[in-house]
Amino acid sequence: MTCHHCDLEESPLVTHQPRIGTDAEWVADGFSRDETLVRALGPDALPTQEMDYIRRSGSRERMNKRRNKTSSSPSYGSASELILTAVGEALAMQGPGAVNVGEICSELGVSPSLVNYHFESRERLMALAVVREAEKLVEDMATLTYAHWDSPEEQLIARIKFRMQWTQNHPGIDSMMNYSHIIDPVGEILHGELEARITAFTLADSIGLHTSVYGMYLGRALERPAHELGLDDVPELIDITGFLALGCIGLATWMTGQHPASRALGFERPETMLFLADSAIERLVRTVRTEVEEIRERRAGQYGKV
Repeated sequence: MTCHHCDLEESPLVTHQPRIGTDAEWVADGFSRDETLVRALGPDALPTQEMDYIRRSGSRERMNKRRNKTSSSPSYGSASELILTAVGEALAMQGPGAVNVGEICSELGVSPSLVNYHFESRERLMALAVVREAEKLVEDMATLTYAHWDSPEEQLIARIKFRMQWTQNHPGIDSMMNYSHIIDPVGEILHGELEARITAFTLADSIGLHTSVYGMYLGRALERPAHELGLDDVPELIDITGFLALGCIGLATWMTGQHPASRALGFERPETMLFLADSAIERLVRTVRTEVEEIRERRAGQYGKV
């Protein structure tokens, strides 16, 4: 499989998560361009010596880089960004139990009182961090989806594998995204601005999936959403998109070995998990293709054209 937008050959399921941003944005966020390449192109993008160095650079080192690039007393605006980023990194692998606000603020060189000033509470801070990471995920998947692909099936498979790898790298955030009682245990946070942002990125995610489904209906990969191309609505395809969305969430959570029931298998037999993941993706895409072809044939019989 080749994505002509980035001229990359097909990569295995276990790849590094791409992240979108200009050179200046990467430098400001504490990442080197080498790290950018590794995240975007996979672990074989750089020589072994450079890869070893990057692998030794953990999230704490990146936080220290950010702190050293700021003044000893960050402004309120920059402090809030630093805190959000640090909390997102802590949540990524370990979930809310890893968020020690006092420790994070100490490492960043900011006062813990800024947490209440900017975010009102520890719980709302974590919710904001989760929503921001989810928005980044959807933006990255959109960039991948709307590249140039040889077929909509390849486009869809790449999107699903990207989502699975993201979950593998962000199990703590993934669990908070999927279970609202974790991110908002008393039901007082996910409303207003946060609710609107969640609705927006959920819709954008669905539109990305629908782009591949509609492309399978037409027999060609689309580089923009169907509605932006002025294509006719096909209500039956929306049902398939919903089915696909649920399937992708389930695959990402289960097959990456982070779900409690699959964790042992993921650690003890990672090759088995990879095989099961590839098999599940193939079956999911085959099911979607079969249903889309049936819709196309039925509508061709009714309307004389697709």
